[in-house]
Amino acid sequence: MGKTNNTFEAKYERAQLLLNYISSFSEYQPPRQWESITDLSNMLNTIAEINAKEAKLRVQYSELAAQRQKAFRTAPDSLQKTVTLVLNAVKAQYGNKSNEYNTINAIAKTTRAIHRKEGEEKITELSYNSLIDSFRNMITEIENFSVMYNPTVEQVSTEELTKKIEYLEELHKKVEEVLEELNEVKAQRQELYNGKNGLSERVKRIKSYIKVQYGINSPEYESIKSIKI
Repeated sequence: MGKTNNTFEAKYERAQLLLNYISSFSEYQPPRQWESITDLSNMLNTIAEINAKEAKLRVQYSELAAQRQKAFRTAPDSLQKTVTLVLNAVKAQYGNKSNEYNTINAIAKTTRAIHRKEGEEKITELSYNSLIDSFRNMITEIENFSVMYNPTVEQVSTEELTKKIEYLEELHKKVEEVLEELNEVKAQRQELYNGKNGLSERVKRIKSYIKVQYGINSPEYESIKSIKI
């Protein structure tokens, strides 16, 4: 026999199978209401809703996280590439030995360091916050230059940079909000499955009740004894 599938969805399906069995048993009478057919059915309905909600949020988070990664790192107009364009614009206007260039170059180095910090494919939530802070700091420094910053490319004008930081902040906020909701739903689901009077505990009790009520060699117990959560 192969390994037991221990995904939440597989556990739910096995519990549903158990419910189908006990619903057909004559005079099934557990001593606790929690293991009754009605209560188990209600619990499985709640679990089905939680499983569906978790799956939806997981897809939503994955899509938003991929969108964020492009916006910060890989798209042609990403933060990472925009920082390089800004640095070149400052270099062209003020020279690579100017205080203006040295200031923006120092900030650009911090953004590159953050991008490398967690490896090529992984940046933490904290890292995204740091990138936003660095980019906003870059815009502030540019706006404070004693000689007005005047790039020839509109993409790196202070107006466009401000629009970009606002977009990045809003996108990152959305990702964090969905992640927070996803984690909350996961915690709720964990409690439903493994908490006190959770599904795992109820299934164990049901099997014990059936063993006592119908007998260890009964068809009823034989039919459900291998069901595990």
